[in-house]
Amino acid sequence: MPGRRLAPRLTAAGALALAAVVFSAPANAAPTSPATSATSAEDRFALAISRMDAGQTDAAADLFEKIYDSNHDSAAALLGGICRYELGQPEAARRLLTAATSDPTHRHSADFFLGLIALDGGRREDARRLFSEAKGASSLEISRSAADLARVAAREGRLSVQGALESRYDSNLNLALAPDGRSFASPVPDLGGAATGDLLLRPFGETGPFAGVSGKLSRQLTQSSFDSGGGGARAGVRLGPDRLNATATYRISYELLGPDPFLFEQEGRATGRAALGRFTLRASYRYAAQSYLHTAVAGYSGAFQEALAGAEWRAGNGISLELSYLADRRDARDPSLAAFEHGPSPTLRLRLSSEVELKLDGAFAWRWYDSDPAGVLDQVIGGNATLSVELGDQVTMRAYLTGTRVLSSTAVRAYGAVSGGIGFTYSAALL
Repeated sequence: MPGRRLAPRLTAAGALALAAVVFSAPANAAPTSPATSATSAEDRFALAISRMDAGQTDAAADLFEKIYDSNHDSAAALLGGICRYELGQPEAARRLLTAATSDPTHRHSADFFLGLIALDGGRREDARRLFSEAKGASSLEISRSAADLARVAAREGRLSVQGALESRYDSNLNLALAPDGRSFASPVPDLGGAATGDLLLRPFGETGPFAGVSGKLSRQLTQSSFDSGGGGARAGVRLGPDRLNATATYRISYELLGPDPFLFEQEGRATGRAALGRFTLRASYRYAAQSYLHTAVAGYSGAFQEALAGAEWRAGNGISLELSYLADRRDARDPSLAAFEHGPSPTLRLRLSSEVELKLDGAFAWRWYDSDPAGVLDQVIGGNATLSVELGDQVTMRAYLTGTRVLSSTAVRAYGAVSGGIGFTYSAALL
């Protein structure tokens, strides 16, 4: 269910913040009288807040609903609706949230959770409308999440399509030949452009089986021998909701470089994700059988394995930090090309507004070739900056700048490169 992806964080933080606005005491204040004798509206509201804060969502929902039924308190209707949504009771949640929309103070927040219910139920147009209205919420977290989910409703469905166009500059096209980036000739810079497309089918929604096809085409301004193209198909299954899930995927792909066949690859991938409050844990494993068809790089053919583990911390509204550790192993046909690489990758995401995000990535790795003496390592240093601007619910502009430097005692393996570009992506849910 797509809508469930952001609700847990909003219930814990956003809902309690809303309670602080509508209740004169702090949101986590204790009731003014014992639970057994709480009789005033203020005492019952404070008791309900304390139940929510303690994770007793069912008890909190009952209390909020009783408060609303007795005096039609719109704040109780809002928070009771949020609790019912968290409990997986959409009809009961809809009744309370609809009542809360009658109060202008809570209308945008109620619209947000009504949008989640609509998105869970597959009513994408209703969800998109409600999220668009919820962008006016006074809570920055709800406002930004509403903007995100309006785009989800417009872009992700049972059948989704995506297309992208990009123009770019690369200071060293020769690096495209070798998977480890070693230079076969002097650096060749050029301008180029690329187009990609993807079609994804998820017949049962976010959870369950899926299948997709994709294609890409690139052209260089002057170096036509580095024109490329290719396509692929994938299928897999995802188990579990967004907060705790696992995905298994099989993919097959074929690539051309210039007019010649370049790479045939079969890949199996397993990923897992767990959201724990402000922290998100991720892990993945990939095994690929790679056949390099170009004579210059045929020796790289063989098995390639990659494992990653990482943790993300949402430090506050619009700021998140992530640290991942990546390890990969290439068992190349040519023993001199077999290698093991590992190292950390930090990431900083800055949400500058509901439509603008800046992402900064770093990469630091040590690479050891089987043919090198023990202790002889290449050092890989890289960085990437990406600015994403949402131009609408279905169009994104991205500009990026990437730099890589490899330090090696073997001259052919030492190189540097800079690339950058700007592109536009269109995404739409067809069903």
